[in-house]
Amino acid sequence: MICLIAAAARNGVIGAGGRMPWNIPEDRAYFRKLTTGGTVIMGRLTFAEVGRALPDRLNIVVSRSLQAVPGVHIVPGLPEAIALAERLRPEADIFLCGGERIYREGLFRAQRIYLTELAEDYAGDRYFPAFRSMFTLRESRTSAGAHLRYCVYERLPGSIAQTEIAGIRVPQTAMLAPMAGVADTAYRQLCREMGAVLCVGEMISAKGLCYDSKGSADLCRITPAERPMGLQLFGSEPECMGRAAALVQAYQPDWIDINMGCPVTKVVRTGAGSALLRTPELAAECVHAVIKASSVPVTVKMRIGWDAENICAVAFAKAMEAAGAAALTVHGRTKTQLYSGKADWSVIRQVKQAVSIPVIGNGDVKSAADCLAMYRETGADLVAVGRASYGDPWVFQEIDCALRGIPYTPPTPEARMEMMLRHIRMIMDYSGKPPQLAIREARKHASWYMAGSRSAAAFRARCYRLTSYAEAEQLAADLINENQHTE
Repeated sequence: MICLIAAAARNGVIGAGGRMPWNIPEDRAYFRKLTTGGTVIMGRLTFAEVGRALPDRLNIVVSRSLQAVPGVHIVPGLPEAIALAERLRPEADIFLCGGERIYREGLFRAQRIYLTELAEDYAGDRYFPAFRSMFTLRESRTSAGAHLRYCVYERLPGSIAQTEIAGIRVPQTAMLAPMAGVADTAYRQLCREMGAVLCVGEMISAKGLCYDSKGSADLCRITPAERPMGLQLFGSEPECMGRAAALVQAYQPDWIDINMGCPVTKVVRTGAGSALLRTPELAAECVHAVIKASSVPVTVKMRIGWDAENICAVAFAKAMEAAGAAALTVHGRTKTQLYSGKADWSVIRQVKQAVSIPVIGNGDVKSAADCLAMYRETGADLVAVGRASYGDPWVFQEIDCALRGIPYTPPTPEARMEMMLRHIRMIMDYSGKPPQLAIREARKHASWYMAGSRSAAAFRARCYRLTSYAEAEQLAADLINENQHTE
């Protein structure tokens, strides 16, 4: 039986699948040489010897069929195994057994891969092309007693994992979350330029489209620089949702997302947004209607429940998958939390373990470290970043660098002000409004670029008084001068 071993980044994690020749001393010694501290064994195993195979190592086993043996810790999944290994021994190794799910959750985070037989034996696997683009063969040897050939592959410098969302293959870094009233055309373009792998437009009223609202139609615009991009609909009437989905086909979205997470009162009182969490049958009808009218995949954005006493994420996610959703974005807060409190990533993990479609994690990802933690703790296929990108489109560049293992250099005050001025120009160009009105829309965006600078509060107050682009230029010059003066 061919087996797979994956070594994950950061904590030297190693994984193995299939039947390993634990009773052959020479082979066991070889694996001892490769490991560095502890051993975590995951999968359905039937041989208890594995628990004693490396007695001087920490053993963590994921298997319902393996009886507990001394030194063995049983955990339910990859995120728990990594967390336990990091807590017990920073240099722990993790052996993984399994198929596609292990590939998806562990393989592409690896720094080293150990395979029995050559990688070409896996050519039929859907992840093989990405594997070949990321790893190179370092060494190989023949097993003494199992007639197997061990191959060690190492990640190519700067390579990164790939994932697939709604039929679109992208680097497994971070996407821009949809944000009504914030993530407009200019915002999305800048974030895509800085490394956001996907973006979604501001939520669009299905009723607005059905009643020929110009405002709703304007939100459907997609520029080439934003693609791949989805359009997000909200509503609670299946017939209207289907008609709206048919109408947006003219704008050629790469996919359609249905908002089932917005907690704002004016949306919820219409039965849309997070109100649909309480009516899963109606939500499923909306998904069916949109799929029927759409030529592109349909996804759902949701929250984990209505309130702390009504966490329904797993059941709701299963219902959306059964209705035909191609992927789910799960915000780790309830409706009643709005945007306060802490996102519960453990529920995102539960959803990920319960469905077979891709899951995008969202909530409280404020930095590259947070993004790495969300991947580790939830097993998500992709991470969506929202408010952390306010005035900081570089957060996507930071995340990309962290996942590639290369240094990240934060922007200088000069670079921040250059980006702010460019952002303002783009808002004024795309708004179609007179300059004196367009600059008002740019004020809040300008204020977000002040974060982390000297005298930020004073400069932020000036942002909310801007009446022209010339004033914005002077503000930028003053901020640069202030920061230089105080260094």
